[in-house]
Amino acid sequence: MKKTLTLGVFSILLILGLIVYNLYQQKEATLREAHNNLVGLATSISLDQKRAFAGLEQIFFGLENYMASHENDRHVDPPEIRRIIDDLIIQNDYLTALLIIDADGQVLHWNNNFQKPNLGQRHYFHYHQNNQTNRLFFSGPQQSLVNPGQRIFGVSRAVRNNDQSLSLVIAAIIDLAFFDRQYQAILDVPGTTLTISSTDGLVYSQLPANDEIIGVKLPEYAASFRLQESGTLPLNVTRKVAHYPLLITVGQKESTVLIGWHFNVLFFSLFGLLLALIIGIMTWRITLHQRHEQQIKHQLREQAHTDPLTGLANRRYALEQAKLETKKALRNKSFLTVILLDMDFFKKINDTYGHQSGDMVLEGTAEILRNCCRATDILCRYGGEEFLLVLPDTNVHGALITAQKIRAQMEETTYQQDDKKIHVTASIGVTQWEPDEDDISEALQRADKALYKIKRSGRNNVCWLPRNPSQDDPGQSIVWLHQASK
Repeated sequence: MKKTLTLGVFSILLILGLIVYNLYQQKEATLREAHNNLVGLATSISLDQKRAFAGLEQIFFGLENYMASHENDRHVDPPEIRRIIDDLIIQNDYLTALLIIDADGQVLHWNNNFQKPNLGQRHYFHYHQNNQTNRLFFSGPQQSLVNPGQRIFGVSRAVRNNDQSLSLVIAAIIDLAFFDRQYQAILDVPGTTLTISSTDGLVYSQLPANDEIIGVKLPEYAASFRLQESGTLPLNVTRKVAHYPLLITVGQKESTVLIGWHFNVLFFSLFGLLLALIIGIMTWRITLHQRHEQQIKHQLREQAHTDPLTGLANRRYALEQAKLETKKALRNKSFLTVILLDMDFFKKINDTYGHQSGDMVLEGTAEILRNCCRATDILCRYGGEEFLLVLPDTNVHGALITAQKIRAQMEETTYQQDDKKIHVTASIGVTQWEPDEDDISEALQRADKALYKIKRSGRNNVCWLPRNPSQDDPGQSIVWLHQASK
């Protein structure tokens, strides 16, 4: 039964463990797949940005070469330059404006018909006044001077004289809404975000649209790029746009990525609980069946060595146990005594009051024996109205005290049958098993002889009979503990 319970519990734990492990593996696989998708998306967008800004650099070089070849026309604003600028803007839809600015910040050429403003305070121009570099400069997001409400950022490159003094600044104005138009369709997975920022965390754009953080410096995006190198942010992938100072960050919420996994958790959890319940019920039913079988076997064993009326051991079982006790006594060099009890005139009780009354007296006698003896003593209904007691680790003196106690209680006990009272006495023979005896049979014969002597001398007495009364003390060969009243 314990093995069945253990096997059932182990099976349930094994199934639940496998389900948990499988769900864990599914979660890891889902996150890994999402991470790989984000890596691919971030790489694709960064390459697209690289191509756009590489093309912008080519435009700047072309305009620089054109201006170098038309240096004398710098203040004339010829229509040819305007045409070239308009064509470039038409061909590159990410451009809102192209400007050629002189060393003082005054716009020389651009694609608008408005009065040419002075942009000396614009960051994308002011930067080149203070830094001698020919690389592209990316200004932060700012409001357009021409189109109120429009957010733009400038990308500029300096054209310098031979002495490295500033000659021109060529700037491109890019509408931030271009990013929304360009990449909105790419973010087809719910919960996916795209953030374009500078390498120090200045946010240029975020999809889904979040105007509140445009132009705000959020260092975590710069930090995410550094952490990304160690792979610690699987659902927030950042890629740098080639050598340009821009970062592309594509992220997803774990809760969004794991929506399908959560469904699997619910399904497999219910499946696992159902399977565990089925196994538990089967284990419980099998255990109950096994317990019932054990109870039946126990009852059969009890019936095999128990007297059904008194609940004491039957004769066969008592003799088997007595044989074991003789071996134990021989091994431990301890005493073993035998008591044989016979109820006086028991046949008269059956004849006078009926067998039901006789059974009641037998049951009462068995209870008296239990109360007077130890749990280690062997109590047996030896046959009819006879009872056998085998007392381990008990000498003759202790056995006689027990026998006398039993005899006295039986004499004092009254059994009520209708309106009549029944009194029963007993004759008790006591002897001791000797170590040189093969089994307990000789001791039983001596106890039976002691009973015979009591029956002949008046009953209701206790008698001890040694093995060799003629060789011990002829005057004390039989010990009487009680003289029955005449």
